[in-house]
Amino acid sequence: MLERQLGESLATVVLAAYDPRERMLVYSSAGHPPPILMGSGPLPTITACSAPPIGAAQPTGTRQTTVSIPGGSVACFYTDGLIESRVRGELFGSRRLERVIAGLPAGSSARDLLDRVDEEADTRPDDMAACLLSIEGSPAEPVVLLEELELDHREVQRSRLERFLSSLGLAEPEAQEVLRSVRASVARNGKVMLEVHLGQGRPEIVVKPQNISILEPSLRESARAGGM
Repeated sequence: MLERQLGESLATVVLAAYDPRERMLVYSSAGHPPPILMGSGPLPTITACSAPPIGAAQPTGTRQTTVSIPGGSVACFYTDGLIESRVRGELFGSRRLERVIAGLPAGSSARDLLDRVDEEADTRPDDMAACLLSIEGSPAEPVVLLEELELDHREVQRSRLERFLSSLGLAEPEAQEVLRSVRASVARNGKVMLEVHLGQGRPEIVVKPQNISILEPSLRESARAGGM
């Protein structure tokens, strides 16, 4: 809906939901870098097959990540203006941002984070925005449980899917077997959902037909029926 209103502009969006009872964080991004998830140290993230911004004339919102956060942690969502700021001519970068987040006192806010980046940076070429989610608990580390990736015939031909599978730690023969399975399923179904169940053991990969219906036509019919 938003893409039709943007004209020639782009918009980056991230949507996240945290369930405090289950201590689960689920997020999906369109053009934003993945959040920094900090326990005793930063949780590694996979950037291959990240979704593009809205307005880029490409499907987006095609990837979703589920993270278990059993212990005390901080999740930081941010715009790329933070990591694209400059320090003595060099990019501020995600590693430096991780160190800043790790050094924040307990109870710090997103404003405190932005102020700290502003103090260290020499130049800030883009806007800076951040959202901090602080979660209390034991020293248990956050763990990525599930990566979900929607794929069509265009995506399965691109090398970034191979990079995504390689980032999961799959050996080349195993990755090629998954690629063959995905491509065969896309040929049959048009779109598939690749589910990668991670946790502490070896990745378990499930390929499912993507059978989510678009609701907009139904909403239009309902509007006509209701005289709206």
